[in-house]
Amino acid sequence: MKSIKKYCASLAAAAAMTLGVAGPAMADVFSIEFHSDGPLISGSQTIDMISGTLFATATFDTAGMAAGHVKLTLDVSSNLDAGQFVALWYFSLKAGKQVSNVAYMAADSTAPSVDLVNDVGFALDSYKADGVGGMFDLFFQYNGPVNNNIPPGLHAVYDLTCIGCSASDFDAESISSHNPPKADGGFLGAVHVQGLPQGKSVWLGGGTCDPAVEDCGPPVIEFCDEFPTDPACIALPEPGSLAIIGTGLLGMALARRRRNKWI
Repeated sequence: MKSIKKYCASLAAAAAMTLGVAGPAMADVFSIEFHSDGPLISGSQTIDMISGTLFATATFDTAGMAAGHVKLTLDVSSNLDAGQFVALWYFSLKAGKQVSNVAYMAADSTAPSVDLVNDVGFALDSYKADGVGGMFDLFFQYNGPVNNNIPPGLHAVYDLTCIGCSASDFDAESISSHNPPKADGGFLGAVHVQGLPQGKSVWLGGGTCDPAVEDCGPPVIEFCDEFPTDPACIALPEPGSLAIIGTGLLGMALARRRRNKWI
């Protein structure tokens, strides 16, 4: 699955290492972006926005954090319409890694002063997203829609205790919820967006497209891929091939003419 992977390294730390000078541990950043037309996990209705609109981001960051701690920022875009909110966030970790504690951080003025989350869970392969989402290792639940969710344009920041973890260790996909595995899982994060028209909601996977650098609209289906037997889609011989065929036919005609002349 194509995914959005943003890694940032500390140049100062890299320079110190190059020069052989001791410096702080190198920090890294990993982000998962959720777009209005991201991969549909469950639900029949997509977000009513312009195609490719970014509406939520989860960013894992080790900058300024003590060893064994990763900062997670859940950012809800102001692009969400009134009454729409992200109710559930799901994430996975690479094999051998596990979060052991989650603590709220009121990082700045754009984060609520108190934690608005209703429930948090962190256990390996224990949290099932709806539909074909599969099993995840970490989840956050907000009941919403008023005073119990991250308001649009704001974010919530958490301190994840994860011994030996880097931000990039959250670059992991969900696994199948079946044994033996079936066609579910394989998602780089998942969110459940509620408050859609007619009381509907939708589950979307993350990390599929960055509208700043590529077209995030629906996939373009080529006509000939959809209708391969259409006459317009049947491959025609190259001009060189036509010339060879024409020369062969002319030679056959001349040979037959000579043969008829001597009979």
